[in-house]
Amino acid sequence: MDKALKTLLLPIFIIFLWFLLDSPKLSNLGSSTNDLLPFWAASKLFLEGGNPYDFNSLRNLMLNTVPDIADIMQVWNPPQIFSFIAPIGLFEFNDITKIWFIFCLCLYVFIFFSFEKFFQNFYKRNLYSKWFGRIFVVTMFPLFQSLALGQLIVIPLFGLSMYLLKTFSKLKVFSDNYRAGFLLSLTLFKPHLLTLLYLFLLLRSFKFSEYRTLIGLIFGAGVFAAFPLLINPDIYSYYFLRQGVLPLNWINPTTGAWLMLLISSKLWYLRFLPLLIMIAVLIGSKKIYYKNIFLINFLLIALSLCVAPYAWTYDFVLLIPCALFLIHSLGKDKKCFSCISLILLSANILICLLHSKMYLHVWYPIMFALLLLKEINSEPQTLS
Repeated sequence: MDKALKTLLLPIFIIFLWFLLDSPKLSNLGSSTNDLLPFWAASKLFLEGGNPYDFNSLRNLMLNTVPDIADIMQVWNPPQIFSFIAPIGLFEFNDITKIWFIFCLCLYVFIFFSFEKFFQNFYKRNLYSKWFGRIFVVTMFPLFQSLALGQLIVIPLFGLSMYLLKTFSKLKVFSDNYRAGFLLSLTLFKPHLLTLLYLFLLLRSFKFSEYRTLIGLIFGAGVFAAFPLLINPDIYSYYFLRQGVLPLNWINPTTGAWLMLLISSKLWYLRFLPLLIMIAVLIGSKKIYYKNIFLINFLLIALSLCVAPYAWTYDFVLLIPCALFLIHSLGKDKKCFSCISLILLSANILICLLHSKMYLHVWYPIMFALLLLKEINSEPQTLS
């Protein structure tokens, strides 16, 4: 009966959202600043056999659709992105903004409850951790920013989440399987966000001769890279011959961008320095393979976001698995749980107060990295 009720409520909820978003007060909300617009325009050009990386073509289509657009954005993602977003070009922009919002919201809900069920099964069921996990997510500014802007980050989050759930079907035990690697390949149209996680997977595969997850990742990358060629055979020529100046001087909420801010915004290569340092540390580290493999994956997610050469606040939704892990794993200890709850809730409040200046959010992934590092150091060494 409970399952049937949930099945019935889902379409009702979706229909309600559609009519809500179609109301006069909300139908035009954010249309001139919606980040989905350039991706929609690029998808339309891609399906028509045009050049989705041509600035003038994008600009004309975007201005014809939303004349009062505040800023013309160019698409920089590699061509495999069209394996995921090509269908949005089949719809009118006003319709796809509603469809995309509902799709993203449903996917976020699915991801959250998948993790909640996963952690509740392996840790002592704790009503406080269960409800605080929900409070944390519904007060997480990066999540609501991604929904408001129509961002695509929900797809990498889905791929990352399913990779973690498939890999650790038994808590803290690494399961080397093709499906986990294939699901992780959903993150590869934003590869700069999880560089350290990919590198660790590569290094670990060779160290322990466990290649199935790596093969799944490579296979998925090949499939998603090849699919756009079936629709637009010239897509890679367009990508490599694209014109425009890469936004390397933008100040993002990353440690590399802050180095540029503190030293000189002209020294664009400084944004890659923290990442290069962490790559060297990861390659040189021997102890990392003898720590809790489950914790290491979460730590590398947070660290990757800290040192990413390019990221925005909405990309921090990739920290949702890390937050839920901390909340549920520490739920058994009342003192630790109270402390972590206060820290995480305070962080969500602070990031909301600083919402207008995204570059000030650099501390958010650093906080998660420090919390996870503390948890790792308190764990005994085990062979992963």
